[in-house]
Amino acid sequence: MYNRFFQLWYYTVSHKQMLLRSLGNKDVCNLDIYFGDVEYIELPVAINKIKLLETTQQDIDYITQRIGNMNKKITVLECENNKYYVVSSFMKIIENNLGMFELPFDIANDMSDEYYKPSL
Repeated sequence: MYNRFFQLWYYTVSHKQMLLRSLGNKDVCNLDIYFGDVEYIELPVAINKIKLLETTQQDIDYITQRIGNMNKKITVLECENNKYYVVSSFMKIIENNLGMFELPFDIANDMSDEYYKPSL
């Protein structure tokens, strides 16, 4: 169990990456839960005191009803007896001291001038 407050901190459609972050302070590190190659998300934008659960057959059946058969990992998060789901190829839990807007993975800013040039 992670007795911390997490927020949906970052998501990018183009790279299918998602980050849940529990901000640290001068005494405590950030705690990031990073998901790569995300296919499905079912969770609130803010979640407190989460527990990562083992995936059950009931969870697999529930997700299969929603998105069909897939060969990715189902991460089950529990908060206050509610279950939430993320389907992705992988998940990592990372402690770090990054700044508020720094990410624990390397990705180009999709809206930078180099990549995004709107037509007028």
